[in-house]
Amino acid sequence: FDIISKASNRPIFKRLFRHRFIEKIVEKFVLQRCHLVICANRTNRDYAIANGAKKNLITIFRYGNLIHPYHWTNPKKRKLSKEVLRLLGLNNTLFISVISRLEEVKGVDSVIKAAAELKRKNYKIKFLIIGDGSQMNNLKDLSIKLDVSKNIIFTGNKDQVWISKILPSSLAVMSPHGGRSLTECCLA
Repeated sequence: FDIISKASNRPIFKRLFRHRFIEKIVEKFVLQRCHLVICANRTNRDYAIANGAKKNLITIFRYGNLIHPYHWTNPKKRKLSKEVLRLLGLNNTLFISVISRLEEVKGVDSVIKAAAELKRKNYKIKFLIIGDGSQMNNLKDLSIKLDVSKNIIFTGNKDQVWISKILPSSLAVMSPHGGRSLTECCLA
């Protein structure tokens, strides 16, 4: 949360807390009183420690344990219907998938810039951006500004079964700042 808030210059839960300093008070209050803190990686562990969690009460529970079971099935058996691809505008079209929260720290703007560069070099590739977040409108505006809005498809949030079915159809996956999604992509 500290890294995301610093990059976005906003509170993490802006509907609940209007200011980051209030979130910090609550984070420290809670983390100092936890009997167990479960983190997905060392970065999260370091954040918890920096905000008052006791080292001996922290355990790391890797993202791999959080992978939806459908991602483990054979990719050839989990394709989306042609109708879904048609509705997305992806019939007989090469596309690159991106799975991300649409927050500034995730660097999804680099995907839009890559799309513009590929278009400039006459590649006919679309980008499927799966996820949602505070940067959605900024990313759409950037795609218009760079004249690639027709090459970018924003799906919003999708469930894990849908994601596991679209990935095998992707030409590639871009992940400017990924975690669990990297494993999901590799399994596709």
